[in-house]
Amino acid sequence: MFKLSRRKGSAKWQVRKRWPSDVAPILKGEFNKSTGEEDRKAAQAQLPYLAAEYEKAVAEARAKLAEAPREALSEAEAHRMAASFYRDMLPRYIVKRPLDPVEHKRLLQDTQQRRDAARRMLGRNDFGPVRGVARTLAQQAGLALPDGSPAWETLHRMLMRAFVELHEAAAANLSGNPDYTPSDAAMRDAPAPAQGPAEGRTVEELIEAYEEDKSPRWSESTKKAVKPVFRFMRDVFKGRAVASITREEAREAVKLLESLPLAMGRRKELAGLSVPEAIEKASKLGLPTIGPKTINDGYLRHIASLFNWAFNEQWVTSNPFKGLSIYDPVDDADRRDPFTVLTFPQESGPF
Repeated sequence: MFKLSRRKGSAKWQVRKRWPSDVAPILKGEFNKSTGEEDRKAAQAQLPYLAAEYEKAVAEARAKLAEAPREALSEAEAHRMAASFYRDMLPRYIVKRPLDPVEHKRLLQDTQQRRDAARRMLGRNDFGPVRGVARTLAQQAGLALPDGSPAWETLHRMLMRAFVELHEAAAANLSGNPDYTPSDAAMRDAPAPAQGPAEGRTVEELIEAYEEDKSPRWSESTKKAVKPVFRFMRDVFKGRAVASITREEAREAVKLLESLPLAMGRRKELAGLSVPEAIEKASKLGLPTIGPKTINDGYLRHIASLFNWAFNEQWVTSNPFKGLSIYDPVDDADRRDPFTVLTFPQESGPF
């Protein structure tokens, strides 16, 4: 509820409303804006416009908070990331080509020496071999772990344990034990990831779970904004397991957004078509497409938030859309005033 009031010594009415508590890290204090009117009824007529400005600021703040790199990492998350690293790298450590006796003996000795060296490094908290891996995995997961922090050490230690187990498995395979089971429970007992599009929870299920968790706290403007985003994801990744979406596919989806027709849901000629079908037909008809700001702020922010939630809930091991955006030649400072924008059709309107 907005409150109309007058400042001492001012004849113009202003509105005030506290910001939601969840956006307090970005929006301080309260929303405080002059209506520019001295007449109360005229001031009240400005309330819908000011409410829209308020909702927009809240939605943008929530999107930024959702995208902000986390500096915390639970032991369970580190466990999962290390186990995935072990499974992904294991095929590279297993020698399958034929070896003559001399080569076999030499390779086994070298592998055992590297394994023993890795054990000693782990014992003295030397995580050198996995520092690059840790940095890459943290970036993919949207993490910004301060050097030397408990979360930083937890992730590096878990990855180093996986590194040791990879050499254990390689040595066991060369010793005639191809069915080696990791002795480290963190690698042995971790649940296996989805293996392809037919397995694991789907994008449709992710969207449903995400909405169930988040939508009670969404404003009406946010609910309206995510509708076309979720339609895009459902149509482009129909039936796909969330964990199967790769970084390259995420980049391809961003390119597809650049071809998305403006106001697609309100165009009769595109009615009843899926997103890919609508894009193809719109291209043939020469219809205008959505702009860079709509793609970056109206789509990619929400998609990144969706996959950040999936990562936090352990649906995926990393966010394939993390940091993706397209170049926008228009600076925010050069855009129209928000009151003017309200009088024109919005690119991010619902389908």
